[in-house]
Amino acid sequence: KKAITSYLECIDAKEWETKQLATIHNDLGKVYGKVRKFDKSIESFIHALRIRKTELGNNSLDYGHSVYNLAEVHMANDKHDQALNCLTEAIRVYKLFPDEMSEKTATILEMKGNTLHSLNEHEAAVSDFEECIELLNALESNENEDSSQVTSSACNEQAGRVNNKMGHAFAKLSEYEEAFDSYREAISIFSTLSGNDDLRIADIMYDVGDLFVSQGGDDICEKSIQFFSEAIRIYVLQGKEKDMKVANALYQKSTLLADCSENDEASSLLDDALEIYKELLNDDAVEIGKAMLLYGRLFDAQGKNDEAMTAFEEALRIFRISLGEDDINVSLALSNIGIIHARKLEYAKAVAKCKMALKIRVLRGEQDQDIADSVFNIANILNDWGEEDEAYQYFQQSMKLYIKILGEKDISVAICLQKMGVIYWDRGDVDRSLQSFIDALSICEQDDGDDVSSILIPVYRGIGDCYYKKEEYEEALENFAKCIRIQKLELGDDCIEMTAPYNSIGLIYQKEQKYESAMSFHVKAHQINEKHHGKGSKECASSDFQIAKVLLATHKYEECIGRFRNHLEVCYEGSDDNKEVAEVYHLLGLAQSKVEEYEESVNSLNKALNIRQTLCRNPDLKIAETMLDLGKVFGEWGDSDEAITVYDQAITIFRKIPDTDFRAIASAYSRLGALFEKKGNCEASLHSWKKALKLHNSNSGSDSIAVGEILFHIGKSYDQLGNFDKSVGCFSEAVKIFRSKTEDSEMIGQALGFIGKSYARKKQYAKAVELSTESLRLQKEFADAGCIAESLVELGNILKAWGKTVQSIQFFEEALRTYEEAFGSDAVEVANCRQNIGVLYNQLGNSDMALSYFGEALQGYRNKEGDESLNVANSLFQIGRIYDSYGKKEKSLKCFEESLKIRKGMLCDDHLDVLAAQRYVNLMSKKMKSLQ
Repeated sequence: KKAITSYLECIDAKEWETKQLATIHNDLGKVYGKVRKFDKSIESFIHALRIRKTELGNNSLDYGHSVYNLAEVHMANDKHDQALNCLTEAIRVYKLFPDEMSEKTATILEMKGNTLHSLNEHEAAVSDFEECIELLNALESNENEDSSQVTSSACNEQAGRVNNKMGHAFAKLSEYEEAFDSYREAISIFSTLSGNDDLRIADIMYDVGDLFVSQGGDDICEKSIQFFSEAIRIYVLQGKEKDMKVANALYQKSTLLADCSENDEASSLLDDALEIYKELLNDDAVEIGKAMLLYGRLFDAQGKNDEAMTAFEEALRIFRISLGEDDINVSLALSNIGIIHARKLEYAKAVAKCKMALKIRVLRGEQDQDIADSVFNIANILNDWGEEDEAYQYFQQSMKLYIKILGEKDISVAICLQKMGVIYWDRGDVDRSLQSFIDALSICEQDDGDDVSSILIPVYRGIGDCYYKKEEYEEALENFAKCIRIQKLELGDDCIEMTAPYNSIGLIYQKEQKYESAMSFHVKAHQINEKHHGKGSKECASSDFQIAKVLLATHKYEECIGRFRNHLEVCYEGSDDNKEVAEVYHLLGLAQSKVEEYEESVNSLNKALNIRQTLCRNPDLKIAETMLDLGKVFGEWGDSDEAITVYDQAITIFRKIPDTDFRAIASAYSRLGALFEKKGNCEASLHSWKKALKLHNSNSGSDSIAVGEILFHIGKSYDQLGNFDKSVGCFSEAVKIFRSKTEDSEMIGQALGFIGKSYARKKQYAKAVELSTESLRLQKEFADAGCIAESLVELGNILKAWGKTVQSIQFFEEALRTYEEAFGSDAVEVANCRQNIGVLYNQLGNSDMALSYFGEALQGYRNKEGDESLNVANSLFQIGRIYDSYGKKEKSLKCFEESLKIRKGMLCDDHLDVLAAQRYVNLMSKKMKSLQ
């Protein structure tokens, strides 16, 4: 203050020469600067500048000093733009005096570089730093020639400092190699001057570690940690173990180790950092908040949700106090709290916190990847919550942001597309789902990043699922196979993720009825589940369920029944009934019916039906389908009335469901037709078949195979009703359809057989034999032995009616041999053939052969049907007649009496067969009496 007063008094005295006055103003400016009266300081320097410029010119050294002094004041006053102009002018002037001012020029160049760096003009700063270093190198080389120059040590000191600053500038320009070179030179200089443990080297080591973090790359963690460790070593060696720089370096190392999943070591270092922070800072310091945020990450990585939540909430509290509500660190803490809420399935809280975090980022006016990531995280949480519609909107929004910020081919866009593809899939929109997955795939295929495989796995799986749903199985298999190949490379042959594509491929092979291949893949999935979850686990039971389905399809019913029951016991015992339980009971019931466990089958199907009726009060397709199978089991069990009732109920439900597949209703009518046919109710059977025919005519076309099959059954109904013309018409139309659509088949053979019988009824035997012969040919090619034998019998009957007895016998004998090979010699069908052959030989007058065949037929009937069957009675009747022709009256009477007894027990008294037997008994009795 005294100096200012003295200088002001000097100026007021007005006794000075102009040059001296300029010096007084210049010195006064310096003093004002010391007491931080910057306006007064600037005013004084400007007075000095004006005088010196006028008196000495703007190339004078004194003018240059004043400009430099003015620059210093501007820098002290944080007016960097004004300082920059003054420094530039000072450098210009000092360069005019290289012998005197090179040292000062180097200092000002350093100052100018610092100023440019603070103004974010890093490229210009680098230029000045480089010029400064060149000048310092020149000064060092000339030190021995001029003792007035700065010493070599001082030059090196400044060169080390400038190289360090130049490293900062290069780093800001992302010119990392140049930055590392500058830092390396600075370390070399300081090491030469002060040794390897200089604190300035520690500072540079810290900066280099930080630069590696900024640069990124595969070996970022290892390199950065090396430099931070060396910085900490020097700080501690120099007695700075409780310094902020040590704490910061420990924090940085901890962060890097956490990124590399070295959580235990990271936690230990973070403990040390936090201890220093708490000693040096108050409890609400930002550094402590960041440390708590990192603690939260470490706890989260270890699955310690409660500890993570406590740490994140403490970080949030600190950031709000120290930085305000809208700081980016507050947003980070809120995001992490939201993620922990999501892990704890507290989705409402999770979404609320994440939306608060996003709002902060948006209010800051940022349009960066972090905002897109925040939107994406909210979408993920909403998706996990089951709020797919809102999740879809957020996925769409994040995708638009990623496209705007990163470009439409960035992997983040592919991830959004994959997520949206899953949502479309859940909505049942398979086409849009497939397109989303394909769009995601096209991006992934152009990205060669290390993490693209983790996206390709769900993308290929999604494409496979879509093609499976569209029944395009070859494409589905191709994509599931690609998914498996990547998983094997990334995760190993028996990783748990393999079970999904293995099971999917197994399902495709089930659809294609390639059951051996299906079993192979389901077994692989089962083995992986056993390895990861243990035998008897729910996961094993789930894969075992698919194995059971394959066993059911391959007719291994006993084994599949055991697996279905095990699945129910492991997965659903004690749980609420659901559609999955109903599905298992349904399949179990089908398997039980195949081994004729009809009561158990009905119980299982009824359980499936009851569950489905409870879950869905409205008419439901699964309910109707269950009823169809239940009706089938009742029919096989012999309870046709119950079967008919169930089929009627199924049809009623089908008709109430919009867009029901007509084939389901037609199937129900067809089954009713077969049941009524079995019951002998031909009118009801015909009515049901006609209903089925109408549905197929309208939907499949009048020339479809299904129409042909139904016409075949209608023809049988008309045949049984005696309407042979309509019967022939139906069979003929059926044959026409079959032959226009397919090669020859068993059903064509059967239809031709029925037509042949109709011609035989009209006594058009030649045509009948022609058609029946063709029928036999087809049956021999396509049908089983039983059906072939039936065709032989029918042809034998036609020839028998035509009077071609010898030819008829040939066909019956072939039928006899065929039945014996198929069913055994004691089958009823074998006895029937013998009975017919006996009749034919009798017609030929060969009583001995006839008696032999009748006797064998009788024995066969007694063995299979007992002694009281009508077939036994018929054989006895025929044998009785032959004995009569032999004159063996007693044997004849005995046969007729036994035949009469059986027929009276089973037929009414006025039945023709009873009357015939009675007449022969009476006749033989009279003959016996006449002989007496």
